[in-house]
Amino acid sequence: LQAGGGVVDPALVGRLAAQAGLQVRVGCFCNVGACHRLLGLSHDDVRTAHAEGHVCWDAVGLVRGRPTGAVRVSLGYCTTAADLDALVTFISTYFVVA
Repeated sequence: LQAGGGVVDPALVGRLAAQAGLQVRVGCFCNVGACHRLLGLSHDDVRTAHAEGHVCWDAVGLVRGRPTGAVRVSLGYCTTAADLDALVTFISTYFVVA
């Protein structure tokens, strides 16, 4: 969420993360129906977004101010303390208001 409570575009988060050298996953993670349900998107919302040109693989993460996906960070056995520090720095730089 933004400082004022608005939603941050998940696609923007993905682009910024890539520029920072981080790999994150954005979208619905191959489970579109569940994702849309959890985001509160109705069938009509999805149809309207599609009619306006939005598709799953595009660079649009907000349609009419509502998110069409989420951001996922995965940690694994190869994840290092430096990786976590980079993630925290990224989040602090772009998404934390002091």
